[in-house]
Amino acid sequence: HVSEELDEADAYIASRGLSPAIERLGWREFLPYEVLIASLARADVGLAMLHPEPRYMVARPTKFGEYAVAALPLVCSDFPSYRDYVSRYDCGLVAPAVNASALYEVLARLDNDPVLRREKSEGSGRAAAHQRWTAHAPTLLNAYRDIMPASL
Repeated sequence: HVSEELDEADAYIASRGLSPAIERLGWREFLPYEVLIASLARADVGLAMLHPEPRYMVARPTKFGEYAVAALPLVCSDFPSYRDYVSRYDCGLVAPAVNASALYEVLARLDNDPVLRREKSEGSGRAAAHQRWTAHAPTLLNAYRDIMPASL
């Protein structure tokens, strides 16, 4: 299933002549963290387009934090929790999860508007402070305390 979708996406990219403009890292294989970080420095935008499955719609992808640390404008699926994140930090744009034409329009908008891209990049950089463990530690510690037996 996933392999077929990747094949379809590869064919679409190739048929439109987009291959020179798109670097698909981690597309079919695991990327070591060092390679990921180096690749983010060369990127123009961070993409997090997930299908509207319940597990994706409620949990924020790790990519959000990686893109924030790299100060990349984020383009992600238009799920309520993702939209709230993008709005809170003014760090990107949303697009319908399974609409390639709409995604293209959002990407073209960022590509054609350097001021918008810079603003979203700055917002992403501001969001980075909220991606660190120190920002989440109190909430996590309280959650662990709530579920741990008192005898420990």
